[in-house]
Amino acid sequence: MSEWKETHRAMVFPWNCDNYGHMNVRFYFDHFDNASFQAWAAVGCPHEFLREFGVESVSARYTVNYVNELAAGELLVVTTAVTRVGNKSVAFGHRMHNVGTGELCATMEAVEVIFDTTTRTSAPMPEPIRDRLNSLILDTDEVAGPRGDADPNPDASNRWHEVHRGLVFPWRCDHYGHMNARWYAHHFDDGGFHLFAMAGVDVAALLAQNTALVTAQTQINYIKELNPGELFAIRSGFVHVGNKSARHQHRLYNIKNDELCATMEAIDVVFDMGTRRAVVIPDDLRSSLNTNLVDPAR
Repeated sequence: MSEWKETHRAMVFPWNCDNYGHMNVRFYFDHFDNASFQAWAAVGCPHEFLREFGVESVSARYTVNYVNELAAGELLVVTTAVTRVGNKSVAFGHRMHNVGTGELCATMEAVEVIFDTTTRTSAPMPEPIRDRLNSLILDTDEVAGPRGDADPNPDASNRWHEVHRGLVFPWRCDHYGHMNARWYAHHFDDGGFHLFAMAGVDVAALLAQNTALVTAQTQINYIKELNPGELFAIRSGFVHVGNKSARHQHRLYNIKNDELCATMEAIDVVFDMGTRRAVVIPDDLRSSLNTNLVDPAR
C-alpha cells in the first residue's frame, strides 16, 4: 500500500481566471501536468530507473473532474498516487485541494504508456518496473487524500518546509543550455506564497484587515546549473523576525542528486494598504512566524 504524495503547489493568479471569476479549465491541465512530471520520482520510481531498461513514459489520456472552483489569490496543492498497473500502462490519480479550506477542487486520472525510446512505440512494461509500481498501488476509494495544508516534511525542531516543485522546460533555458536566471526568481516567488500558509499565516484575513505582506529585498545566489528535463524542489524557512519585517530563506535542490543549485533570501514587510507604509507586525502574526524559525546553518 502506498500513500498520497505531494507533487505540485501553486497559486491562482488573476490572469489564470476567466470571465466567471474563477480559474479557467486550461490551467487545471497546467497544474496537473506539472504534477505528472513529478509523479514518478515522488512515488519512488524515478525516470532514471525507467531509462535503465531503455523506456520512458508518455501520456495517453487525462480525465479531469472539476469539483469546486478556485479564485485568484487562492493556494492549491496536488497530491498523487499509483492507482492501476497494466501490461503497457500505469494510471496515476491526482487530487487538487484548496490549501486554505482543504476542499477537493479537482481530480485527474492520468494514463501513461511505457514507450520504447528506440522504436518510438509502446512496449510491454519491464518486470522490475511493474514490480515496483505494483508495490505502490493505492486504493483511492478507501483512502482520502491529505488536506491541502499538510506539510510534506514535518520537523518540529527545524521548520524547513517544502514549498515548491518544478521541472526545467527547454523554453526556460537560455543560449547556454541551462535554466535562465529569471526563472529561479519565478519559482522562488511561487514557493514564497506557500511558505506563509505553511507557517499558519492567514494571508486572506490580513488583506481583510487592509494589511499585506510585501517584498522589500531579495538576493539570489546561483550555485549549480539546472538543465532541461531536470526536476527540482524548494525548501524554505523563516530565519529572522524583526519589528516590521521577516526574513526568509529558500533553497532550491536538484531532486536527482539533492545538490543545492540556488538560494534566495528575501525580506518581507508588513504593509498598511491604506497609508501605504510599513507597520509593526501584529502579535498573532509574530507568534506564527517565531514558531516557524529555522537554523540557517542546518
